[in-house]
Amino acid sequence: MIARVEDPARLQDGLQGMQIIGIGYQPAGGVNGGTVVDMSAAETAIGHAVEAAERMAEERITSIYVNLTGGDPVSSRFRAEVPIDRAPVADDHVIDLAHQGPAEPLPDQCETVHLIPSQFAIDGYNGILDPRGMTGRRLGALLHVVSADSSPICNLRQVIQRCHLKVERPVVSALASGLAVLTPDEMELGVTVIDLGAGATNVAVFLDGAMVYQAVIPLGCDLVTNDLARGLSTSITEAERLKTLCGSAIPTSIDDRETLDVPLVGDHVLGPQMNTVPRSALVRIIQPRLRQILEEVRSSLDLAGTEKLAGGSAVITGGGAETTGVRELAHTILNRHCRIGRPPAIPGLSDLATGPAFATCAGLLRYGIDPSFDLAMTRRVVRTDSGRLGAVGRWLREHV
Repeated sequence: MIARVEDPARLQDGLQGMQIIGIGYQPAGGVNGGTVVDMSAAETAIGHAVEAAERMAEERITSIYVNLTGGDPVSSRFRAEVPIDRAPVADDHVIDLAHQGPAEPLPDQCETVHLIPSQFAIDGYNGILDPRGMTGRRLGALLHVVSADSSPICNLRQVIQRCHLKVERPVVSALASGLAVLTPDEMELGVTVIDLGAGATNVAVFLDGAMVYQAVIPLGCDLVTNDLARGLSTSITEAERLKTLCGSAIPTSIDDRETLDVPLVGDHVLGPQMNTVPRSALVRIIQPRLRQILEEVRSSLDLAGTEKLAGGSAVITGGGAETTGVRELAHTILNRHCRIGRPPAIPGLSDLATGPAFATCAGLLRYGIDPSFDLAMTRRVVRTDSGRLGAVGRWLREHV
């Protein structure tokens, strides 16, 4: 997606104030589970998508924000404090917090992707959302670090550079999706975002306006497509069509009475051979795999101890969220209120690109106009009175 800022005054409302001027999409060739596995195929897919967006926008772009799923991004949190010597808190003090670093340094093969503070405190007084201008002796914060293996990130940058583009920043997919589909109240009170992608499932927990946890489950909805192809002896393309148009994660009373003609895989001299199956056969294949994925999400959240942080709600997004019944299945497995997350209406965005599958891309736009969601004092603090990006956001882009 290519967007142009039309009304800077409305950007603080999230994705309002911008106009989509170009969009392009292609099958994700050369990528498996978010990791580049074929440089040439990935270069071709990216190049075609960018070319289509540029042609529509009648603009040439030189740099992009890209979502990151590969590299096994992991979360860790640590508390940091810096002296402020009774001076008013400024952006430089928050930058000093980042220099404290966790007690255990990152492994040599890892790099920092995000550094997000929350729970500010001055002299032990917690619950401060915007410490700027306050005075005291010491400023503290809980810092959420997202790190990932540098090799997959390097390969992602290289394949994009082969398309004559620069990566402004990689953004973990769950953060981007959350920025697109969450309401301000959800981000404040606590919510879990579950992005059911093709190659992997991305999970994030938001609280007090910031992402406080993220994880990548190496199971995606491509597995559902493969299960259908094998179980029904049909092609991958036909299995994807059946999943999208006829699939469901929840059985109904009419599934056994409704039949579908499924072309068998392979070439046939006399034309395609059809196999007639009840719709319930699709449900029996789709539901176990989606259940497995959602149970892995639940285990990840339980292991991280995020139950008190995540609140009682979850937002399901990504291409897999378009499967009928997935919200009800998620509610049963996660035992929390669930809704389907779609990006908000953005001027210029066609109806075809407003579904959950486009949430990550829309979230990258929001990150692009305000990347200081990293190392920033939540949404309220990232902009200075002059309207420029805060020194914190600039420092992160330059040094982390």
